Amino acid sequence: MTGRFALMIDPVAADVQRSDFADTFTQVDAAAPALSVGELSTQRGDGVFESIGVVDGHAQEVVPHLERVALSARLCDLPVPNLAQWRQAIDHAAVQLGAGESVIKLILSRGVEHGPTPTAWATAAPAADFSAVRERGVRVVTLDRGYDLGAAERAPWLLLGAKTLWPPCVRRTDAAPTMRSSSRATGSCWRLRPPL
Repeated sequence: MTGRFALMIDPVAADVQRSDFADTFTQVDAAAPALSVGELSTQRGDGVFESIGVVDGHAQEVVPHLERVALSARLCDLPVPNLAQWRQAIDHAAVQLGAGESVIKLILSRGVEHGPTPTAWATAAPAADFSAVRERGVRVVTLDRGYDLGAAERAPWLLLGAKTLWPPCVRRTDAAPTMRSSSRATGSCWRLRPPL
């Protein structure tokens, strides 16, 4: 594969049983606009995602990834994806990939504001080259998250355990941030808390 691949998914209910979901997929030009301007994933980060490593056209550990996207959807009160449909979308995307390492990204959003259905899509692209990391390793530090084990149960609005698109990383210079995410020489990157 030399470029990116994108597939729009017309989500079906989690309990729909079919042998083929191909009619629910639409391949789109990955370099062209494909989302509505009312799409909530881009307006306010309202959605969940999952990234799946692919080696030589074979998606790695698909079932745990699908289970995690379903958990994230439930935690964010999104319709739970039909895992068979999403598995077929992953297989369809993986076929587009050639030898080497790639990544498939799955995204499920609430859709267009006041719209009738969620928006879902999958992309596939060559992965970054991690050979230097594999050869030389990395230096890491382990930190406490600052939440005790019962925090998710007491504070479900924290969405602990969900891989969400929120909070977006926004450059802020005109207002005090609520939580600092990172700092770079070119400016600061802030993660703002969503409105309650």
